[in-house]
Amino acid sequence: ELPVARQALGVGRGHELGELADVGAGDPHVGLPARQHDRPHGHVVLQPLERYEQNLRNMAREARAAGIVPVFITAPSNHVEGHEPPSLARRHLRQLSELVPLHAAYTEGTRRAAREANVPLCDAAAAFVALPAPHDHFFHKDGIHLTDAGNEELANIVSRCILNAVPRP
Repeated sequence: ELPVARQALGVGRGHELGELADVGAGDPHVGLPARQHDRPHGHVVLQPLERYEQNLRNMAREARAAGIVPVFITAPSNHVEGHEPPSLARRHLRQLSELVPLHAAYTEGTRRAAREANVPLCDAAAAFVALPAPHDHFFHKDGIHLTDAGNEELANIVSRCILNAVPRP
């Protein structure tokens, strides 16, 4: 069953599983914006955590109404306090020191929304932390986007979660 789940997720067809994980942040295709482009020069501002969590709960409700079993996925990262990639300060943060706590807050927000909406959680963030260190080979230099090895690992994690979450006939 695991190879079937991996195939359904697009593993081996050039798809990045990070795209799947990012849907929880809000997808313009379902009318739940994750970000607002309200800073000059295209800088991005994340939605407030409360709105992010409400977006997830709304997505769960809409998915269920459409007969879809929702599964929330936390986003893994390789960020370490004091070693944040400087490139992220230019687009996403007021101060680079906000990066690790901000990511942790949104990861916990995903967990909380899953509990509150009674949605299966695939805690990919915790699964990556539990892997033997170092984790550098799973991530690009920005510490959030996955390499091929990271996509493979995420595919394994997510495939198992989906198999466990989806009722079987």
